[in-house]
Amino acid sequence: MNNKSYQKGEPCHMTTYQNFLKKLVNGLSRHYGEQYKIKITQVKKNNGILYCGLTITYEDSNISPTIYMEELYQSYLDGEPLSDIMQQIVGVYERCKIEGTVDTQFLCDFEQVRDRVAYKLIGYEANRELLRETPHVPFLDMAIVCYIRLIHDRLGNTSVLVNNRTCHMWGIDKKELLALAEKNTPCILPADLVDLRQEVKRATGESYEEREDAYMYLLTNRQRQYGAGCILYPKILADFAARTGKDFYILPCSVHEVILVPERRGLEAWGFREIVRSINRTQVYPEEVLTDSVYFYDRKKEKILILDNSEKL
Repeated sequence: MNNKSYQKGEPCHMTTYQNFLKKLVNGLSRHYGEQYKIKITQVKKNNGILYCGLTITYEDSNISPTIYMEELYQSYLDGEPLSDIMQQIVGVYERCKIEGTVDTQFLCDFEQVRDRVAYKLIGYEANRELLRETPHVPFLDMAIVCYIRLIHDRLGNTSVLVNNRTCHMWGIDKKELLALAEKNTPCILPADLVDLRQEVKRATGESYEEREDAYMYLLTNRQRQYGAGCILYPKILADFAARTGKDFYILPCSVHEVILVPERRGLEAWGFREIVRSINRTQVYPEEVLTDSVYFYDRKKEKILILDNSEKL
């Protein structure tokens, strides 16, 4: 269970942090007894982000929620008693624990999961190490990778990245994998295009219908998971350009969504890069950052262009 904290406090190798983790493990071991295994591991996320995760596993179970430590450690530094932090961990585990074992062998059977293979976009540079072992296709300054989208009666909604070993086990190559994901993704994760003026009106009661500076759209999917990949859906951008009669800018807000801003007279587009950078550093979890770049869709060429950092918009 990811509590989605930012990386706060000291790195995992620092003595103070290690002492904090050791006290937690010892305290939880006393609380649960010998039949439970308490373990601290490093979990690598998108963009090379490392978190320290704690798991509590009963002897007859093969799966456990992962509780991330960074935010809890910051609370400890801020003066919260260790006993209170332990109670928070116990509460999360008791709410999210899975009794018994979960059969994950179905992931090895390509025929059982082929209809759940989808694609997503991740940043290229920040994930170079991951991409060495992951089938991918470069796209602008991003990469298209594939994952298995699971809706499991015991695991809930989760995803499993498809790596080279998985493809070898399934007996398929990168071309077959991407073709399958291209077919599946728009079907299992339909696009959702939201007029942000209407969203503001619903949220505040204030109408922005006539305000040109509020003329923008949010593009994601209905599940709001890895929705930035919707820019790859067939005709979605071309249809939007035809609907508005304009070229438009694409602002990646995270791996989950992008904002489309139709070009118009008087638009001060030079600030878009700073907007994206600000969102990435203040509003988005580090592992959910897609890129700092801004893109432009040319409706005549039906093509997405990346705007060079030295280029004045």
